[in-house]
Amino acid sequence: MVSNIWVAAADNDRNVVKSLVESGGMSPNSKDPNGYTPIHAAASYGHLDLLRYLLGKGGDINIQDNEGDTPLHHVEDLSTARAMVEELKADYKIKNSEGQTAAQYIEEEGEFPELAKYLRSLTHEELTSSVLDNLPSPGNVDGHQIRYTMEADQGDGEMDEERRKKLEAIVNSENPEEALRELVTSAVRDGLAQYKENEEPERSFNFVVVEMDAIVNYVKFGLLNADGTPKKLYTAYTLDELTSMSLLERVKIADWRMEIFTVAFTLLFIIVYKGGDLYNHSKVTKFLAGVKDVFDDNFYQFGVGDGKLYIKDSAEAYSSYATGRENIAKVNITFRLAPRQNIFLWFMESGFSFFTDSVPAPKDRAEIVIFPSADYENFISAIVSKLGMSDYRKFNYFLALTKTLDSEKLPESFVFMSEVNDFNEKTFTEKLASSIKLGMASYVRYLAFTDQPNERPEHVRNLLPRRRVVLSLNLPTGKEELKEVSDLLGAVFDVIDQMAEKKITFRPEAIKKIVKNREQEIQKIEKAQEELKKEEEAEEKAKLKRQQRESFRNMSKDEQMKAEKRAQERRQRKAMKKMKVRS
Repeated sequence: MVSNIWVAAADNDRNVVKSLVESGGMSPNSKDPNGYTPIHAAASYGHLDLLRYLLGKGGDINIQDNEGDTPLHHVEDLSTARAMVEELKADYKIKNSEGQTAAQYIEEEGEFPELAKYLRSLTHEELTSSVLDNLPSPGNVDGHQIRYTMEADQGDGEMDEERRKKLEAIVNSENPEEALRELVTSAVRDGLAQYKENEEPERSFNFVVVEMDAIVNYVKFGLLNADGTPKKLYTAYTLDELTSMSLLERVKIADWRMEIFTVAFTLLFIIVYKGGDLYNHSKVTKFLAGVKDVFDDNFYQFGVGDGKLYIKDSAEAYSSYATGRENIAKVNITFRLAPRQNIFLWFMESGFSFFTDSVPAPKDRAEIVIFPSADYENFISAIVSKLGMSDYRKFNYFLALTKTLDSEKLPESFVFMSEVNDFNEKTFTEKLASSIKLGMASYVRYLAFTDQPNERPEHVRNLLPRRRVVLSLNLPTGKEELKEVSDLLGAVFDVIDQMAEKKITFRPEAIKKIVKNREQEIQKIEKAQEELKKEEEAEEKAKLKRQQRESFRNMSKDEQMKAEKRAQERRQRKAMKKMKVRS
């Protein structure tokens, strides 16, 4: 049986859709991680009866996905589009995040020309009827004779490109009637004043062309004479000629192209740097402002003091802090942002990330690390997004120690990772379960209770337990996303309180498995250290032998013979000792 409402809607499986909607588990407006809803699916596949049912259950015919597309953007046949617009009152004027209406979106795809033509006609019909109804009647109005005529354009009858673009802009504007009325008024006014302006556009255009030509020629050739030939270079003047000139005259004949380019490039770099810096700053401040309420409700101090919420370590690194709460010693918040202030580094890292895993693509990340002061058992348990969970295990040692487990308690986009399943069940409280939503997988990377380090330890001392809770995020800034992050943090604080008060306890068998896992990791490290020590000793012996051979080559022939004799005597004595031991 299909349990996915989006697949069921696409397959026109009304029984499954009805079961999921009426059970309260899903709604007609439920979105997947991409913002896609059952209404989008039903509209795309032309299931009108199912679409009417979803709308009857509170569905929004104009709901938008993450890219701003409405269900009408995804329609693929004319009859469905007619029913949605004329019967179900779908708004064909809504634009997606790229500024496209449904007509423009479908027209750009080029797969359904009849459908695009129909949607385009809706806008033209509304615009034409509305504007024509508001035009004044022919006759004498306020002393002016009004008359309307229809004339065919000369040539092939096609509208020129500029007028077509103007009319398309008017059609797609928020108030096309007013825009077209202004266009007509402007055309009449321009016609009355045409005798004054016949030559002005040409003069203005010629002036712009001349100025542009002058700039291009200066870049290519430097200063020019009146006849267009290059002026004499500064270095071509004699000392007497330069001495006879004033300072201003020498400045005028100098070639400043390199200086102009340098200054322009420097200014551009400063503008780009400051723009990227300000953008990163705005993302950090939006995030901290969005989670401020949950920290203020739980901690005495949120921020770094003196009224500041954060410290700026660099243009791409920020830090914040919270303290003053029972059962929690402190909370560290760190931000690692894309290097937008350095566009060259940004492009370089983005390019290298396509070819090697050692250079990650620059992304905006936030990591909230909670350090409990309460005493509880050492364990590792995590809720991890399926979007990139293999990378999270690869770059986090404590996650590499866990096993993956799918669970019906979690949304489909998350999995449990734990050493022992008992820790998942006990820490996944009702409040925590209600705060984990399906769509959060796009920005919640993982939530982990751990006592082990992020980096793989090289020494046994690095395995000493250090309990903490890590919430790793792809930095969200939307109001709804920040509200969900705040709810998740509140649920985590509650879990820590329950463990501190011993309301959450774990079976002794589970604790024994944890201890056994830790002992195995210690043995691995000790074995690796022993092998490393052996390699170092072997390298030292090889080095000593190389030195002996080198010194032997530097000896005279007599010294070499004596050294060989002594070595032979040592070997004989050693052999004699072995024989005595055997006897």
